[in-house]
Amino acid sequence: MFEKHWLTFIGSDDNISLVHVRWVEKMDVCVSAFETLESPFQYPQVRGMLVTVGCENSGHVFAATVCEDEEDASKEKVFYCNSWGKGCVLASEIVQEMDKQNCPKIKYVQYLLRK
Repeated sequence: MFEKHWLTFIGSDDNISLVHVRWVEKMDVCVSAFETLESPFQYPQVRGMLVTVGCENSGHVFAATVCEDEEDASKEKVFYCNSWGKGCVLASEIVQEMDKQNCPKIKYVQYLLRK
C-alpha cells in the first residue's frame, strides 16, 4: 500500500507530502507490527512517521524518525518520541507501555515524505 503512495510522490512535482494509512481492521500493538510500520524508512524520502494508538477511552500519538544508534553509530534505528516523559525509545518500549495501559490497537499511521 505504501509503495503506491511513494511512487505517486516521486513522480510528482511536490517537494513534501503526508501519506495517511488506515487499516480496515486495526493492527495489534506488537513489535512485529511496528517492524512493518518501519519498513518505509528504507526510502530516504521518508523523513518521519506519526503513529496513533487507540485505548478504551483515549489514545496516544507517537512521532518517529531514523536516528543513529547510540551504542553503534554505524547503525540507524527508528526511535519514537512518546508522551509520558521517557524521551525517545525503541518500538519494544512503546509496545510494553501500551500493554500496561490497555491500548491494544494501532488506528492509523502518517508518513512524512520530502524530496
